[in-house]
Amino acid sequence: MRGVNSLAPLFKLKHNRIMKKNSLLAILLISVFAVGMLSGCKDNKKRSLKEMREDFLRPAEMTLQKADTDEVTSLVKLFLQHVEQKNIDQAMAMLYFLDKDSITSLPPKVEKKERFALNLCSGKPSTIDYMLFLKETDSEVKYSTILFDKKPGDNRPNKMSFIIKPVRRDGKWYLTLADTEHQEKESEVEKFN
Repeated sequence: MRGVNSLAPLFKLKHNRIMKKNSLLAILLISVFAVGMLSGCKDNKKRSLKEMREDFLRPAEMTLQKADTDEVTSLVKLFLQHVEQKNIDQAMAMLYFLDKDSITSLPPKVEKKERFALNLCSGKPSTIDYMLFLKETDSEVKYSTILFDKKPGDNRPNKMSFIIKPVRRDGKWYLTLADTEHQEKESEVEKFN
């Protein structure tokens, strides 16, 4: 019996070594997994804003065809062309207001604000920053206008950005304006900029 009992500390020692090796192996595996996860998260940060928007839009309820994006792009470009050519009345005629569920003409207060802003931008080139399509009543186009050229070192802001909300009704797209004073519901479009 003494021989068996004298081997017990040896088995305990071997068992402890195996446990330490297993613990070290487990820690190593967890570390490798954590580093992989962190590097995966790091890679996500490198994704462009456009890729993140595309991921955001993938589960959208609205089905878009190329014709839809082409139509909205054409409408916005025509609108911006009118502004650049100082045809403010023609640009204003392209704008509508989404009042709850109906598309109406612009309320006088909204029209006055928009006309003032467009007059500031008239004769200056504008660019489309992005287009987001989520629902037929909740899409967004952001465009910007450079008001004046800046010299190096000039810190004055020289760019104005605007939002137009395209709305599709009965297969036709309308350019509507958002107005926080008149709208009861916040936009469901995620703001990225």
